[in-house]
Amino acid sequence: GTLSKNDQHLFQPFCCRITVFCLQDNSLVVWKEVDLNSLSEKTRRDVMNEISILSMLEHNNIIAYFNHFMDKNTLLIEMEYCNGGNLNDKIIQQKGKLFSEEIVIWYLYQITSAVAYIHKAGVIHRDIKTLNIFLTKTNLMKLGDYGLAKKLDSEFSMAETCVGTPYYMSPELCQGAKYNFKSDIWAMGCVLFEVLTLRKTFDATNPLNLCVKIVQGNWKIQTHTGC
Repeated sequence: GTLSKNDQHLFQPFCCRITVFCLQDNSLVVWKEVDLNSLSEKTRRDVMNEISILSMLEHNNIIAYFNHFMDKNTLLIEMEYCNGGNLNDKIIQQKGKLFSEEIVIWYLYQITSAVAYIHKAGVIHRDIKTLNIFLTKTNLMKLGDYGLAKKLDSEFSMAETCVGTPYYMSPELCQGAKYNFKSDIWAMGCVLFEVLTLRKTFDATNPLNLCVKIVQGNWKIQTHTGC
């Protein structure tokens, strides 16, 4: 079974409107439009946190941040546009046909490069998933969506707030324990499993059962029937 859309929505950091604009030089950028009036104080802090995190990152496999603007109570965040959709869409488009070994290695290298970079910068992403990994038409990957990211003081620092998307949450997150950069590595492993098998690493009909499976390490590779 799979989580319902309602269950999945509970774990989204905030809602926004995404618009693609063509600039005078014919380049394309994304404007992430956020209505601040509709957000709680905590969620507003999450939005500003994303801007703060993005502004300090610069890497080929990280979504580039350009600027942000305020229009009354609307915040506009200008970012790099990826014209190849996201990794989740890419997996669906395979229609059961496995990726080649070369593609899997190329994807893994890029995801690892992005995660290694943000960790070196002291940032834990906390929401690594296929929906937050974007692609260009040339298969260049970009790790995006830093609304839940957190800057840790050192590699030994721990975070406590339980955030993230259920399918990719580490056992310590499911148990409400303190966690660190290793939770991102767990999520990255779940993404790799999904790229290899075209299926979620852990699946259940509700978040509680999903967390139980994750904590118990209850997973299996199903027989693949695709061509």
